Amino acid sequence: MVYNSFELPESLFSCPQLETLILEKLSLVDVPPNADLACLKHLHLLSVRFSCEESVKTLLSICPRLEELVVRRSSYTNVKIFVINVPTLRSLSIDNLSGKSRPKGVHGFVINAHSLRVF
Repeated sequence: MVYNSFELPESLFSCPQLETLILEKLSLVDVPPNADLACLKHLHLLSVRFSCEESVKTLLSICPRLEELVVRRSSYTNVKIFVINVPTLRSLSIDNLSGKSRPKGVHGFVINAHSLRVF
């Protein structure tokens, strides 16, 4: 899906074997309240539009074993402040595009990841 709103199946958010999830160029609607990505270790958010900034926090909070996070921000990305509060995170890659591709206004990242080894 390219720059379209897409509702991921609820079963995806409770898939016990899922270890890697790559979302690219889509609008992600709210995470279901019963979501649990307990085995997810690798998450890539590449030019993803969220319903609100709280949705990012919710998505990350249901990933208790997350080790790798890749965030690519573009003008399509609507989140101004990414709050990354993931104690198990070992690797974080941020592509905060500059120039015309960067979202307008104040934006940034709040990172709380005490296991981080690669940035």
